[in-house]
Amino acid sequence: MLAVVHSTVAAPLIGAGMLLTFFGLMWLERRNAAPLPPLIGAMLTGAAILFGTGFQLPSHTGGAWIATPALVAPRFDIHAISQLLLPMLITVLFVQNAQGIAVTRASGYRASLRLVTITSGVLTAISAPFGGCPSVLAGPSNAILVSGGTHGRHYIGALIAGVICVAIGLFATACVFLLTSLPGAYIAILAGLAMMGVLEKSFVAAFRSALPLSAMIVFVVTLSDVTLLDVGAAFWAAVAGCFVYYAIEKRREGESIAYLSLHRAGQTLRFQPDDQIHLPIA
Repeated sequence: MLAVVHSTVAAPLIGAGMLLTFFGLMWLERRNAAPLPPLIGAMLTGAAILFGTGFQLPSHTGGAWIATPALVAPRFDIHAISQLLLPMLITVLFVQNAQGIAVTRASGYRASLRLVTITSGVLTAISAPFGGCPSVLAGPSNAILVSGGTHGRHYIGALIAGVICVAIGLFATACVFLLTSLPGAYIAILAGLAMMGVLEKSFVAAFRSALPLSAMIVFVVTLSDVTLLDVGAAFWAAVAGCFVYYAIEKRREGESIAYLSLHRAGQTLRFQPDDQIHLPIA
C-alpha cells in the first residue's frame, strides 16, 4: 500500500486517474450501480492514460511467446539444503499457511490445520523435482478471493484463478515481457489497489477485536519489513504478536474477564469486572 502513495507521487497523472476511477466505482458499487469492478476500471483507466500520453510497448525480440519446457537435472547440495530448510519451513508453516488459515477461518470456512499442512507437504514434494516452489495456502491470494462475492461460492473464483495461473505459465514469456515493459508505477498502484478491500476488512476485524494491542504490534512489525536470520517480517510479526498476546492480553485460567465489549452503532463500550452491568431481557 505504501507503494501506491510513492508511485502516485512519482507518476501523478496515472496515479490520480487510477485512484479516482477506483474510488468512484467503489462508491457506485456500494450503491449497486457500478458498471464494472473498481479494480478493472482502474486498470483500464491507467492503461488508457499510459497509451494516451504516448507510451509504446517495445518490440518483442525474445523468441516464442509460449514458454518452452527446459529439463534440468536435479543436484543435491547438503550445504544448500541445510541453509534453506529451516527458513523455508518457517515461511511455509508459520507465514503462508498461517495467513491462509487465518483468512479462510475469518471468512467462515473451517480450514483444518492438519489437512492444510499435509496437503502442502505432499504437493510440494510432487512439484519439487520439476523446479516448482512450495505449495501453500497463500494468504494474500485467498484474501482477495474471499473479499467479495457469495459465501460458499468462492471456489468458483479459485478455479478461475487456477486456470489463469496455468495460462500465465504457458505464456510466461509474454507475461514477463509485458510486466517488465509497463511502467513500475502502474504495476505498483494496480497491485496496491488489489489489496485495498482485503486490508479494509483486516483492519476492521483486527482493531475491533478484544486484542487491539497484539493486532497493532503485528501491523507495525510487518510494516517495518525487517529481516532477521534470513526470515522475513511476516514471521517476526506473528512472533511479536503472540508474545504480546500471551504476556499481556491473554486471560489466565480462573481469572475473571478483563472487560466486556459491546458493539452497537459503531461504538465500543468497555466494562471492567467491578462494573455493574444491567442488560434488558426481551
